[in-house]
Amino acid sequence: MMFSKAGLERLFVRHDKQELREFARDVLSELLDNDPRHQVLLETLKTYIHNACSVNNTAKEMGIHTNTLYQRLRKIESMTAMNLSNPDDFLIISLVCHLLPL
Repeated sequence: MMFSKAGLERLFVRHDKQELREFARDVLSELLDNDPRHQVLLETLKTYIHNACSVNNTAKEMGIHTNTLYQRLRKIESMTAMNLSNPDDFLIISLVCHLLPL
């Protein structure tokens, strides 16, 4: 792969993987444990971001009701102390989800 076509990965190529892991753990610490409920929340978050924040597409892909998705997103915001509607918070969470798995 040519470096010029690497996309987002270009931002991370010169960073130590351990440093990137620590960054991800700082942002999503509670979601990265082995609790199955938290794993569902992490998968929900990744799917939501992958679907460009489309509630309908995310709920459909996950086979859940939109109200369930909204509840999960609120729980994620509570656990991470971040607001998915805040552009700065969303950018950080999106980058971390892009880095997973580390």
